[in-house]
Formats: sequence, structure tokens, C-alpha cells
Amino acid sequence: MKSRKSLKLINRYLKYFRPYIFDIFLLIVLMIISSAGSLATPYVLKIIIDQIFPQGDFTQLITILLVLVLVYILRIVCNLWTDILDNKISQNVVGKIRIDMLNSLFLKDIGFFKNVNTGDVLFTIIDDVRNIQTTLSSLILSLLNDVFVVIGIIVMLSVLNFKLTLISLVIIPMILYSIRRFAPLIQKHFKEVQESEGLLNNFFLQCFRNIRVIKSYEAFSFENKKLFNINSQIYSSNKSSTFFSSINGSIVTFFIAIGPILVLIIGGKSVFAGALTLGALIAFIQYINRLYSPAINIMRTYNQINKAIISMERVLPYLPIDQTEAAVLHKAVLAEDRIAFDKLIFENVSYRIDEEEIVSGLNAEFKKGHIYGIIGPSGSGKSTIINLICGFLSPSEGMIKVDDSVCISQIKNWTSNLGLIEKENQLFSDTIISNLKYGSDDASEADVVKAVEHAMFKEVLDHRIVNYDSVITDTGSTLSDGQKQRISIARALVKAPQIIIFDEATASLDPSLERSIINNLKKHYTDSIVIIITHRVSSLQSFDFVYAIEKGTFAKEGLPVLFTNN
Repeated sequence: MKSRKSLKLINRYLKYFRPYIFDIFLLIVLMIISSAGSLATPYVLKIIIDQIFPQGDFTQLITILLVLVLVYILRIVCNLWTDILDNKISQNVVGKIRIDMLNSLFLKDIGFFKNVNTGDVLFTIIDDVRNIQTTLSSLILSLLNDVFVVIGIIVMLSVLNFKLTLISLVIIPMILYSIRRFAPLIQKHFKEVQESEGLLNNFFLQCFRNIRVIKSYEAFSFENKKLFNINSQIYSSNKSSTFFSSINGSIVTFFIAIGPILVLIIGGKSVFAGALTLGALIAFIQYINRLYSPAINIMRTYNQINKAIISMERVLPYLPIDQTEAAVLHKAVLAEDRIAFDKLIFENVSYRIDEEEIVSGLNAEFKKGHIYGIIGPSGSGKSTIINLICGFLSPSEGMIKVDDSVCISQIKNWTSNLGLIEKENQLFSDTIISNLKYGSDDASEADVVKAVEHAMFKEVLDHRIVNYDSVITDTGSTLSDGQKQRISIARALVKAPQIIIFDEATASLDPSLERSIINNLKKHYTDSIVIIITHRVSSLQSFDFVYAIEKGTFAKEGLPVLFTNN
């Protein structure tokens, strides 16, 4: 059952190789040629010892050695070409896996990201995929090459002495048993190592993200202690894995050493009896020494595959589901990226997580040309409403639609109609102009200038603190929180969205600056719905309507009351 499950899992990843079928076929041909060439030396040595030396023919010796040199050159060319093809296939495969993972993450429900550790996801995308890449390379290159070599050597051994070949191969089942016996233990501890290193990634990400908190609380010793505990956990997992790997390796090495000794005992007796030539015995021992190494490599590749299966299992949740199923799941009724509408309607909308109801029975109507404020205590459901409007979450009951007819879930690229500005200033390590035009590459210079003016960021540029080509980091470099927020606001306005959403995105702005931005929205964005979540009481007078929410339902309070709870 476990083997079938593993084969089914591996089969999920084989689709990434289909575009490279011709390259894989060429790779196999090159490896067969290279493997055949590697078998030439021992047999040539037999010919030299048994035939050329007794005849004393120096010309024939030079001729056969020149042929051997040509075989070496052919092997070098084949190996070089093989390495190039292997690198091409493996890098393209791993690149496509990472692209699919990223696209799959983009499509996941926003709630998914609240229940995962960022460091663990990052470790999976980088290290687990790299482990899969290493294994896939082994499957394509090392494993196939070793199989060809083993088959070739067994054939050559049988040609030299069939009886001695059977005796030599007795060692291999013992080696295979040892490796299979220790494989589950090694696999178990490898999984623990992967999980521990995922914790390490998450630890450093948290440290960098919360550096100001750590420094202000002088929590250095506390964080050092956490790092020490994680390192101890990694050491413990690695120690167990290394212990079992070492025992397995020692047993295998012992059996490998026994093989040539048996050959020398039995083969030596045959030489003394005249049943085997000295050259054949020497060639036989050389082949035997070459046999065990690839045979062991095959089993080690088997262990590596078991490790990769763990990584494949960890990566699988981040890969897209079956393409046909995905197409049905994400099918949109309307193909347009952007559609014209006048209002957004909540119709008896509820959202729950498991059995806990976050928002319940919401009915509302948002019209273009108005600015709506949403107020309420923390945990009342304000951000959930925003996530529902954006399509990041789907209602458990009811629907959100435009103009009394079309549900937003049926609109392709619904988010192209939205401009979301959040409290956390999500910037990118790039120039300011790139941050402003993010997601709006086709925006004109005039569009950018207008958005910058309406977001009140022009004054920052006018004072030459920064300019459009200034490079900032994802933390905002030397910009203040208010300046970073204005970049986020301007970025949303560059998009010219039909719905502009502020999720507590004016918290770092002083009241006068906030009023100026809201006035600009009233004046210049009459074709948009503006929704602002705020805790600032002084802002309420700037809104056309205020919606009060408490415990997931709309309270019958506000300026005026627009929501009813059915």
C-alpha cells in the first residue's frame, strides 16, 4: 500500500517531465554509450595480459591502447552532453514546480495564510523543492546510469566466468536487505530534520519582521534561547539520522569487502587449476569492484527517493489540483476583466469558520459617488467584510453582487475592479515608481502624477526627500509610516478602480492630511465606491454614510443607518 501511494505521488510529478521527452530519450542514449565505454578497460586489460604480452607484439599493444583512449574521449563528450541535458531538464522542472506552487498560493483562500507559518512555507518552496530536484536528477541521471552499468558488468562477468559470477552476486541481496532495513528509520528522522529546519526559517523571519519589538524589549537572550532550542532539536534529529546512516554504511562496506575476497579464493583456485586465466581473474576482480558501487548507489538513490517522497508530500498541498478540476473551480461566467456597474450589494451574507459565525445576515448597498465608513470594535468583523468584498473569502450563505444581477464570484479577475489599501504598508524592494505602478504597468505618466497628487505624496517628492527612481526596501527604507501609507494609497489610485477600500489605511496620517485625501476622493473619484474602515471618530464627519458593526451584525446606529439585520 505504501509503495502504491509513493508511486502515485511520484506520478503526480512526472507531468513536469513530459515537455522534455526527447531530451530524456537522448539522455538515456548518451548514458548507455558512456556506460558501455566504462566497461572497456578491464576487458582490454585481460586481452593485453592473456594475448598481447605472451605474443610480445608492441604494435598491437599501442593500437589497442589508442582505441581505449578514443573510448575515453567519447565518454568525456557523452558525459559533458549528459550533464548539460540533465541540468536543463532539472532546472526547468524545478522552476515550473515553484511557479505552480506560487500560482496555487495566490489562488488559496485568504484564511489559509492565517493558519500557516511563513517560514515553513518558505522552507518548503526552497528546500523541499530543491530536494525534489536533486532526486529527480538522480532518477534521470544517476539511477539510470547505475542500472546500465550494473547490467553491463553482470553481462561481462558472465562472459568471463558464469559460475564465479553467481558466487559474486550472492553478496548483493545482503546489501539490499541492509539498505531496505534501515531506510524507514532514515526516512523518519529525515522528516524530523525537515520540520525542524522549517522552524528555523520561521524563527529568523519572525526576528527580522519584529526587530523593533525585540530591540525595544531587549529580548536578545530570550531569542537566543529559542534559537538554541531549535538548534538542539535539529542536532538531535540529524544525530539520529546520521547514526542509522552510518550503521547502514558500515554494514554495506563490510559486505563489499567480502566480495573480492570470495572471488580471489575461488578464482585463485581456478587459476591454479588452469580453468581460468590470470588476465580473466584480474578483469573479473576489476568488474566486481565496479559492480558493488553502482549497486549501492541504486539503493542509496532508493533512500533518496524516500526522502524526496517526504518533500513531495510537503509540497503537494501547495500545488494546483487536477487541471480539469481547477478549470471548473475557477470558471467565471463573465470573461471581461473589468465590467461597468453602479452599485455593490450584500444580500443576506454570512461567513463562518467551522461552527463560529464571524458575520451574520448582512444586507447592504454601496453606490458609486459615495464614501462609506465602517466602524466597530476589534474583532467585530470589519476586515472579514473587506475580505468578502475583495473575493478573498466566499460567503457561507447569501451573495455579494453588482447591480442586482451578477455575483462577484462569477466575474473573471474581480480584483481588477478594486483598489485595496491596508494598514500594513505592503511595499516591494524596488523603485518608488515601480511600487506606484505595481499591477498597473500600462498606466501613463499622467495617471501616476494625478494619483500622487490626490494621495498627497507629491509634497514628499517636491521636497526632494526621495524621487520616483529612489530605491526602497520592502520595509520602506527611510520613509515615515505616513509617507509609506501615501505610496500605498497612490498605488491604488493609479489603478483607477471602481471600488476603493481603506482597511484602517489612514492610521498613520494626521487628521488634516486624511481630510485632504478624502476631499480629493470626493472631488475626483465620483465614479468609484469608497469604503473606509477607521477607528478615528474625527473622520466620521467626512463620510457620506457610516456603517456600525458589532459582533458580526450591523447595529441600527450610524449616520444614517443603512444596514438592517434580518
